[in-house]
Amino acid sequence: MPTFYKKVIFINIISTINNYGTCHFLCYHENITYQLFIDFMKRLITNTDRKVLFIVDNFKVHHGKIVVEWSSEYKGEIKLFFTSP
Repeated sequence: MPTFYKKVIFINIISTINNYGTCHFLCYHENITYQLFIDFMKRLITNTDRKVLFIVDNFKVHHGKIVVEWSSEYKGEIKLFFTSP
């Protein structure tokens, strides 16, 4: 008799929706990293000709030093707003 094993696959997602109803998302298997979050923000700013106003929660990845440095470098293209703790 064959043995069957359950294989659980975890998929994470980061997503946004703009004021026109367009959804942008990124699915990934690993845990979110600073670089993955930055890559997602890069995709957002390349898909628009306007400044991106990005509302995020207070997850530690959103406050990382590399993220803060990157967002200040691109402050003319993206602005992060944090929700209340």
